[in-house]
Amino acid sequence: MRWRRTRHRHHAGWWVLVVALSLVSTVVVLALAAFLSLRTEWGGGLARDLALPRVNQTIAGRLEVEDFRYRGRSVELRGVLLRDPEGEKVAELKRVLVVFSPLALLRRHVDVHEVILEHPALAL
Repeated sequence: MRWRRTRHRHHAGWWVLVVALSLVSTVVVLALAAFLSLRTEWGGGLARDLALPRVNQTIAGRLEVEDFRYRGRSVELRGVLLRDPEGEKVAELKRVLVVFSPLALLRRHVDVHEVILEHPALAL
């Protein structure tokens, strides 16, 4: 009888391990799917739709972005328009490309390697 109880405890330990590993692997797969979806048109649109309201809450004026693409080590914005609080156009760019170090972000540090501004127009 004692042998069975020990075996049952051992069996329960395996189930706990299997469930824990299943949960961890599910989180990893979901994180990877989220990361990869940012590289798609749908994922870029979703990221833009989530980020722009937060940006617009923190700035005086309004930022508009037609297209957002995450490419691993860079972020590309197309159709960028910045308006002042009265709604007047302040800056317009056809394309903005920012190349950065994603690993630095894990250390809460922004390490920008290159910024490209295509067809910038400023209204002064």
